[in-house]
Amino acid sequence: MEFASDNTAGLSAEVSEALLTEGARFGPAYGGDQVTRDLDRLFSDLFETEVRAFPVSSGTAANGLALACVSVPHTQILCAQGAHLATDEATGPEAFTACRLTELPNVGGLIDAAGLEAKLGQHARPPHSLFPTALSVTQATETGQLYPLERLRGISRAARGHGLKLHMDGARFANALARLKATPAEGAWKVGVDVLSFGASKNGAAADAVIFFDLKAAERFERTAKRFGHTLCKTRLLSAQLAAHVHDGRWLRRAENANARAQELAAGLAGVEGMTLLYPVETNMLFVRMSLSAEAALRARGARFFVLPSDDGHVTARLVTNFQTSPDEVGRLLDAARDAA
Repeated sequence: MEFASDNTAGLSAEVSEALLTEGARFGPAYGGDQVTRDLDRLFSDLFETEVRAFPVSSGTAANGLALACVSVPHTQILCAQGAHLATDEATGPEAFTACRLTELPNVGGLIDAAGLEAKLGQHARPPHSLFPTALSVTQATETGQLYPLERLRGISRAARGHGLKLHMDGARFANALARLKATPAEGAWKVGVDVLSFGASKNGAAADAVIFFDLKAAERFERTAKRFGHTLCKTRLLSAQLAAHVHDGRWLRRAENANARAQELAAGLAGVEGMTLLYPVETNMLFVRMSLSAEAALRARGARFFVLPSDDGHVTARLVTNFQTSPDEVGRLLDAARDAA
């Protein structure tokens, strides 16, 4: 029973096929191939506006390179306290950007326009001050919660009013869109996003992308990527995956499966004594408070998940569904949870 992370799932069938097909061919190196050149058109069609799209090998690279292109060195980049780029990327974004990450108070990873406006109002711009030039939001957040589109528009207006560019860490962008019933355009540039880290690795691929809606900022990408060792020799193998990943809307259907299994799991756990859901379940992540004995019992039955320990005999378990999670797997975990209770 695999609930440790959506990173542990494999490749979707269509991505596997595309990788094998492209991998058997010869082709120009360093992004000179046709499949990579076609990504701009492919993602422009997907987002209903002209974009520049660049394949990358990881979410950390996507975030660092995206932010490096929309920030000014030796300034601040604002993000939510506890955001993945601040806590789990080992100062990677700071290395890419030569900026300081400043974490903002939030609830469940969600910052609000009023709090952002108050923070931005504190910054003067004499030579001695460290002022912000970019803001990063995560959709969905590290607790699996979602920014409503109107809230994102408010954040974007506040940021733009102070001259900040808006980056979105979209590691689970597909899960967010599937829940919001929004189009890619509605979830990104129509709410003011300048650059998106487009996650595919958690949803059936082994590649991610950086999508620029600010075409001027995109001009900095290739040189920045080269400086940080991310000009990949066989770029086409990543590009082929991305093209197959988004073809015919299958990427959203995979995210819908992950979300649906999370809802089934949440509904089942709500009726189990001693299991407490800590956040609303809006995408494919659940945070469940349980006793140490219940954790041990679930692991003894073969369940895999991460925990945050507590000092009162309980843990917070993070359970993550993925595009391959089946109703049967959810059912077996629920049976184990009932037995553990």
